[in-house]
Amino acid sequence: MGTGRCGSCFGAGTTTCPSCGGRRQTSRMKYNGEVDISPCLVCGGQGRVKCQFCGGSGSVQTLDRTPKGGPKTPKELGLQGRWICQTGTWYEFRGKDPNYEVIEGGPMGQTGQGTATRKGNAVKMSVKNVLIGQYEVELQKVNDKLHGVFSFFGVTAALDFIRS
Repeated sequence: MGTGRCGSCFGAGTTTCPSCGGRRQTSRMKYNGEVDISPCLVCGGQGRVKCQFCGGSGSVQTLDRTPKGGPKTPKELGLQGRWICQTGTWYEFRGKDPNYEVIEGGPMGQTGQGTATRKGNAVKMSVKNVLIGQYEVELQKVNDKLHGVFSFFGVTAALDFIRS
């Protein structure tokens, strides 16, 4: 057993506030139609919160999970395992090329599940998220990263996932 860098906050000890999305403020519609904008109560207007996985230390205890016969190369693993993004979102792929079961999650745990198919460097996923419902996305495997462009509720973001 040893220690390693936290895969959720990448060693920073903090993650983007899940309530305000890092905007430092929240807004709500009052009963009379006015919009009330105030500092986020979850992060205290900082836009960041203490990482739930490492407790803010930036490191976690690790187990030696080297399989018998030595470590597997990324090619042997395909997409198997957990891939994590700088936002704390992650996808866990179970199965083997070309078909996978996908578990989606984030700092608070599992948020969805679905399927994925890999053809060359293209990974097509269909996931049902508990909050936003069914969505489909195509990722590209570039070296040992998964890259994708996500668009939800009018916001588009390019995200990279690395194997954790």
